[in-house]
Amino acid sequence: MDDLGDRIRSLRKNHGLSMAKLAEAINVRSGNISDWENGNSNPSTMNLLALSTFFNVTSDWLLTGKETNIINPLLSYELKNLTETDKRDLDIFLEFLKLRREKNNHGVTYKEKINAVYKNNLSTIAREEPAVYLPVLGDIATGVPIESIEAYHGDISNSFIIRARGENMIDADIEDGDLVIFKVQPMVENGEIALVNVNGKATIKYIYFNGEECELRSANPEYPPMKYPMDEINIIGKFVEVLEHK
Repeated sequence: MDDLGDRIRSLRKNHGLSMAKLAEAINVRSGNISDWENGNSNPSTMNLLALSTFFNVTSDWLLTGKETNIINPLLSYELKNLTETDKRDLDIFLEFLKLRREKNNHGVTYKEKINAVYKNNLSTIAREEPAVYLPVLGDIATGVPIESIEAYHGDISNSFIIRARGENMIDADIEDGDLVIFKVQPMVENGEIALVNVNGKATIKYIYFNGEECELRSANPEYPPMKYPMDEINIIGKFVEVLEHK
């Protein structure tokens, strides 16, 4: 195998996976898989770790086709510069991928491992349907919109967890540091709490529609509402519940 794309393609086919199935397993678009395999782009550090974890190979082998005791400099640099929150969420994400790999290989998910991961904030949500495994995507402001989460394409069972930051939603019982569950959907009812992308940045707010304009309101009277044209906002998901208070 000559390059990274060839190795990804070989692993995918050896595991009997379509591009769509692999994309779903590691939370990317199928177009990303195609681009990597055809050499049009390379996986990010996070996606490289996701691939190596899911296929149970080293990132060095994926990059070079050889095993080595020398850590790839770029990977080492990016890992060293992760914040503590990023490191925690990366650990959770990789553990989540290990569970997905086991399910793919064996057709079952082991309760003992699910429970162990639950204690580290990769959570199962009990419903009438089978357990759903939800990835923690990162920190999202409840006040002024902050970093986008568009790097993550597709979410397991259409739900995901974020860690709220700020005090703007405290009267809705969403406090700074809480783990909050959202269901991916492009529209919500008037007055519901949503995770909203505002010009590429995400925030948690009550949302109210008024013609060609929408108003984002905090659940804290100290913070004024923010109004935006409809074409400047994109609803990422609907609030489900607070999973865990900090």
